[in-house]
Amino acid sequence: MLLDRRIEAPRPAQPPGPASAHFAILRAFSRRVDAAGPWRKLGPYEVLAPLGAGGMGEVYRAHDARLGRDVAIKLLPAEVAQDVERLARFRREAHLLASLNHPHIAAVYGLEEQEGKLLLVLELVEGEDLAERLKRGAIPVDEALGIAKQIAEALEEAHEKGIVHRDLKPANIKLTPEGKAKVLDFGLAKAYAGEQAANASDASHSPTLTRAGSESGVILGTAAYMSPEQARGKPLDRRADIWAFGVVLFEMLTGKRLFHGETVSDTLAAVLTRDPDWNLLPAETPPRIRELLRRCLTRDPHERLRDIGDARLELGRAPSAAPGAEPLHRPRPLWKALVLASAISFAAGAVVVGSVGLGARHEPLVKPRPISRLSIALPSDAPAWSVSFPELNLAISRDGRQVAYVTGKGIGSAGRQIYLRRLDDLTVRAVPETEGAFNPFFSPDGTWLAFFSADGMLKKVSLAGGRPVVLARDLPSSIWMLGSWSDDGRIVFDTSNAGLRVVSAAGGAVTTLTMASGEWHLDPQVLPEWDVVLYTVQAISKLRIEAISLDGKKRKTLLESASHARYVEPGHLLFMRDGGLMVAPFDKDRLEITGPAVSVPLEVAVDHPNQSAPVPQLAVSLEGTLVYAPVPPGSLRSSTLVWVDRHGTVEQAATVPFAVPQFRLSPDGGRIAVTGRDGGRVYVDLYDLSRKAATRFMDRDVDYPTTPVFSVDGRRLLFGRWDTGRSEIWSQPVDGSAAPERILTVPGIWLSPSSVSHDGRFATFSVFAMNSSHDVWVADLEARAEPRARPFVATADNEFSAAFAPDGRAIAYTTNETGDENIYVRRFPEGDRKVRISVAGGQGAQWSRDGSELFYQSPDGKLMAVLVRKDGGLSFGEPHVLFEGPYLTSIDIGPSYAVSPDSRRFLMARQSNVYPLRATELVVVQNWFEDVRRLTAAAR
Repeated sequence: MLLDRRIEAPRPAQPPGPASAHFAILRAFSRRVDAAGPWRKLGPYEVLAPLGAGGMGEVYRAHDARLGRDVAIKLLPAEVAQDVERLARFRREAHLLASLNHPHIAAVYGLEEQEGKLLLVLELVEGEDLAERLKRGAIPVDEALGIAKQIAEALEEAHEKGIVHRDLKPANIKLTPEGKAKVLDFGLAKAYAGEQAANASDASHSPTLTRAGSESGVILGTAAYMSPEQARGKPLDRRADIWAFGVVLFEMLTGKRLFHGETVSDTLAAVLTRDPDWNLLPAETPPRIRELLRRCLTRDPHERLRDIGDARLELGRAPSAAPGAEPLHRPRPLWKALVLASAISFAAGAVVVGSVGLGARHEPLVKPRPISRLSIALPSDAPAWSVSFPELNLAISRDGRQVAYVTGKGIGSAGRQIYLRRLDDLTVRAVPETEGAFNPFFSPDGTWLAFFSADGMLKKVSLAGGRPVVLARDLPSSIWMLGSWSDDGRIVFDTSNAGLRVVSAAGGAVTTLTMASGEWHLDPQVLPEWDVVLYTVQAISKLRIEAISLDGKKRKTLLESASHARYVEPGHLLFMRDGGLMVAPFDKDRLEITGPAVSVPLEVAVDHPNQSAPVPQLAVSLEGTLVYAPVPPGSLRSSTLVWVDRHGTVEQAATVPFAVPQFRLSPDGGRIAVTGRDGGRVYVDLYDLSRKAATRFMDRDVDYPTTPVFSVDGRRLLFGRWDTGRSEIWSQPVDGSAAPERILTVPGIWLSPSSVSHDGRFATFSVFAMNSSHDVWVADLEARAEPRARPFVATADNEFSAAFAPDGRAIAYTTNETGDENIYVRRFPEGDRKVRISVAGGQGAQWSRDGSELFYQSPDGKLMAVLVRKDGGLSFGEPHVLFEGPYLTSIDIGPSYAVSPDSRRFLMARQSNVYPLRATELVVVQNWFEDVRRLTAAAR
């Protein structure tokens, strides 16, 4: 085989030591790769370049064609594959190591056999290792503590799962260009050599012992980080890692090797006898860190620090050594320093790549990481996107390895559940006991999912198994809420109309972060490794993105006319503007946009497309993996309106240029007023049904695209405007023969006209207040004295979309007072009696012209009719179905259908070309940030 021929290249008659032999082969191999391009394939893996070699085998960079990503593959020596007992042990340990899932641990993807070769498939981590960084000297205190905290977090994750590293040292710690520390080769010493050998004092058993074997003194590296008990060949536990952690931290702070000697024996003797020189520590080292080092570097394991989690806590409490004013956030200087180091490497024309800290490295020229795409098919009963209801929610773990999504229809239905897909696994699994879930989001380490439930709770569930845990109760409108999990264990979530709230991920009291007054604070996103929250501020006609520190003391506006911010490494902000996706370079230190925003050419489905801040159905991980729901086939730039008779027979009526139209029919049935959103503006068109011609009536920049109402004679249109904190109702002739006339002003709320009484005197309005429920108001259009407008139904529940009966003696409206939305009727003007009309939910009540019937739409899209009994009171028959079909359903700003003057036909919007749209797949784009970089670079 080609693999065998290349590995077994001619060697000198008297071969040098194992390491130099490995790297002689690797250097020859590198020249062949450079000359011939990709080397060969091992199953699905296309081998690209060598990365190193050691006692555990050779390591190569490869491309996984199945998942479209680069990986590191380690070819294990033949002695492992041929030793049945050792192979079985190795498989068991590799399986255990693959369970580690943490942003600061390089992942083990799997153990495979390809073409007779045993491959360990690993995460490929770009960047330099800590050993290389330390060649340039000591690391500044703040930066060193930041790296140490990440290492401690990685060790804590492994120790909690019973895994001990056994070979922690700078060569096994990678520093990525994005500022992350990643620990490599967890537990592989034991996996390779077995418990007894891994604990032995023979340093050759270390999996990375022969790194850069020709380099003087490197063999001493492993011995230099052994704990005293390991040097003596005694059994090991997690305290051996704590010793090695202390040695690594000491060397980061001082730039000096703590234990060294001319031979392995000399180094081991130093480990067993020599005390650290504490005077080498920088003067600015915090006292708590000095004490932490002493506790880690105690030779007696019984007296040593017991838990690496305690080290993590101490590192988090250590005061910053950097002087100066406190910023809005507490930045990690690590990120800035490593980006600078990455920039220096880039300027030099080369970048070090590797994943396991082994040996000399092949150093290709810098090139963009390949972008790969994959599709996650959704079941045929996956939900549709509604204009008023978030029926599919997406989340992705910070490391981009796991995607969570919700499918199933209805609020609280048993079919609505969270599903989880690991991108290195083809299996999709339901997360138990998450029925009725909404808007999931991951913990920073990807081991937990938090979500909101239809019964008003915030919960979390471990992805390792177990029942969900309640974190907060009695949350209003929980199905609309969005949340984000901070690195320090806090969850920030919105409350729609009351501001942002914070609760510990362990549960406890809910505290207030922001108070919303006259606006909504929505969609919080905690910046990774920062104590800053980005969120959307939405008023009736304005949008902006703000940042606030988690202590609530500092607040800053980042972008106007923008919403739904998502941070993407290294240094970009993704957001929505005018209904489309935008991206701009972003300085996380200064919390500033540093360059022009550019449009992202991505057709992403959105909830609430009729509002100025539609919610995109996407999620993006910190390192740039994107998952989104693409817009399904069909036009989203226009909609078809059809006439449907009582038997369901369809006749095309008009095509209108809006994805989600709202419309009202003139009293004579000849014209419709159609409202829709295109980009950042709302337009109203008048459409002549006989001539099939449209005339632009107005365009506005508002949040709620409410539809004008025809006067009783059809000659004028009644419409609302928002102007500097007040709502205005205007009237204008349909033919444009006169200027608009303001007829009503109400401060502090937004009025949307919904119907006019038969005599033209009264009008009903849906009232939207930013910090309270929706109500139904009535205005006397002929009154001269104030108040001309007054509440008709105003409770703690939502009431909207009211319609006068033709005789003016009753008003039908929609309310959610029973939990679900239903149609009720009240007597007018008394309002003293109410009758429930719908049986199983309903919206968009409209009356027949003669008042003999009341129509509405059911939640599943059926058009319902109810007989009105002529007995002088509020008396109605049983609802019955007229027809059903793929038609747009009504929403809170008005009905999405119209009744002809003779009540024989109904004007409906076809759902096949408009929302809701059936979700068929999710698209995952790995290394999507390469596209982002190109877009922002082109804009400069």
